[in-house]
Amino acid sequence: WDTREFQWALEASHHFARAGMRDEAVNAVVSGAESALTRGAPHEARRALESIRVTYPRDLPPRLHLLLARATLLCGEYAATLDSLAGWEPSSLNGSEQALAAQLRAEALHRGRLADDRTISEAAKVARRLAEEARDEESLVRALQIEAEVAADLGLVEPLEEIRDAAREASRASRNSECLALSRMTQGYCEWVSGDFEAAAEIFSNTAALFEELSLHEDYRRVLNGLGMSYTALGRFSEAEHAFQRALVIAQRLGNPLAVSNVWSNLASLYHDMGRFQDAAHGYRKAINTSGSSTVRFIAEVYADIARLSIELGNFSEAERCCTASLAAAERSGL
Repeated sequence: WDTREFQWALEASHHFARAGMRDEAVNAVVSGAESALTRGAPHEARRALESIRVTYPRDLPPRLHLLLARATLLCGEYAATLDSLAGWEPSSLNGSEQALAAQLRAEALHRGRLADDRTISEAAKVARRLAEEARDEESLVRALQIEAEVAADLGLVEPLEEIRDAAREASRASRNSECLALSRMTQGYCEWVSGDFEAAAEIFSNTAALFEELSLHEDYRRVLNGLGMSYTALGRFSEAEHAFQRALVIAQRLGNPLAVSNVWSNLASLYHDMGRFQDAAHGYRKAINTSGSSTVRFIAEVYADIARLSIELGNFSEAERCCTASLAAAERSGL
């Protein structure tokens, strides 16, 4: 990432602030943060936005708060995303800003498992409705993805079919490359959940190339993760490993602990299926050790996987320990 554009924006903001040009100072930081987020540097964007918020604690534009919410979301700080959305009272929001705020809220609730599935589902539906009313394509397709993931968590088949149809319609209607890629990713996810792994792999593979070309790093990581899971289900293990390894590099560069842990967990599961038990154990350990403030639901699932591996290896004391840890985390998460 060439940081010069970002640094120029910060320097301009500093000079504007010293000259008493408040609006210009804020706008320069917003411009720099947008550049940083586009280029996969959410931590840098977050620091810049939080710094200007300290300098000017009141009457900041909604766009700044929404960018800060997006930055914290990409950093994996989901509770901070909700704080960014709840900690300000803009005098007015246009339709697209309302849709974006609702979409960020729904995604933070879902990724961080900060509410029960029904609450998250309702938040995603609100985000979708607002996006449709505002005719905001990006917020709409991102809300569809959240709806699809929540429907899968709840085991609901009919909503997934409707969401897949809506994503197809969005891809047909859109001339925006980002929205086209996002809607295709949602279609691929719906195919994967329905068990059509061949179709999912084909869609994910094609969509990965689009995300890479657009430099949408977090979406690129997510679709590579889906591609790896599809290849795993198809028994195409070497291709799955390659996809997961690429996803891991991106997750580590973005600095999202939950994303890193998730990829390690998927790699470990792949190695388990391949009979590479030592690599599987290493992967699960990495998933636990890098999880940071990951959700207890994720921790519960990883410990359950470690317990299963330990039983197969005859390490029953380790299996018992991991079962206890998994049950404790599951109880805290409501699973």
